[in-house]
Amino acid sequence: MVTKKNIDEKIKRILTEEIICKPLPEDFTNESPLVDALNLDSIWELNLLVKLEKEFGFSIDEEDLVPELFATLNSLLEYVEKKIYGQENYKNDK
Repeated sequence: MVTKKNIDEKIKRILTEEIICKPLPEDFTNESPLVDALNLDSIWELNLLVKLEKEFGFSIDEEDLVPELFATLNSLLEYVEKKIYGQENYKNDK
């Protein structure tokens, strides 16, 4: 079953293992500025989106590619939740 906690953990795993290739900073929270805290540039952002599409099985709409998507981990998490919300196995819990 896909839950909010599962999504959060998977996004963090993708970030640490496949994007920045190191642990998240100690002071990193879900409200930290994602781009600044992890020094992501547009190439890394695109790579992250491709990995999220593959991991969660959805396509990102071109009109959704706005800076606010990468504001924080929570903004990214909310977007992924909205994209998979229609799947019957999704349960919005913590």
